[in-house]
Amino acid sequence: VVGKDARVSRSVLGRGVVVGAGCVVDGSYLQERVRLGERVKTTSALICEGSVVHDGAVVGNGEGRAEG
Repeated sequence: VVGKDARVSRSVLGRGVVVGAGCVVDGSYLQERVRLGERVKTTSALICEGSVVHDGAVVGNGEGRAEG
């Protein structure tokens, strides 16, 4: 389930994943049953099965995309 105004790009979402409203998920792998709160940002992240990420959290390297 992907919430309102959430953006998911270059990512894999496992079964039962919930992406909250306003999230940005880029280049990330969310394993089964991961729950992202609202306005979460993930970049190049691996989020393990059953994890809960709370509203407004930032997860990953935060350095943007590698080109080349």
